[in-house]
Amino acid sequence: MGQGYSISTYYRLTDGRLEKMENFVHETAGDPNVPPYVINDEEVSEEDFNSRKEKWNQISSHFVTISYDLMTDITDTNIEILLNADYQTS
Repeated sequence: MGQGYSISTYYRLTDGRLEKMENFVHETAGDPNVPPYVINDEEVSEEDFNSRKEKWNQISSHFVTISYDLMTDITDTNIEILLNADYQTS
C-alpha cells in the first residue's frame, strides 16, 4: 500500500513454483482518471472487487511471506527471480 494504491496479488504454490492467480488494485487517492477497482487489469465494481478478494482471503489458509531487502530494486528481472525460485513448505 502506498502512493494512492493498495495492491494485493495472490499466488499459488505449485510444484515448488509461485503461480500468479489474481491481482487486485484499489486506487485510494481519489484520482478521477484512474479506475478505483481493478482485478487483473480489468475495471470492476466495488462489490465485485470486495467479493472476489474476500473469496481469496477465505481460501488462503497458508501464506508465504518473502522478506526482500528494501535496497534491492523492484525490477521485472528481480520479480522473475522471486517468482521462479524453488519454495518448499514446512
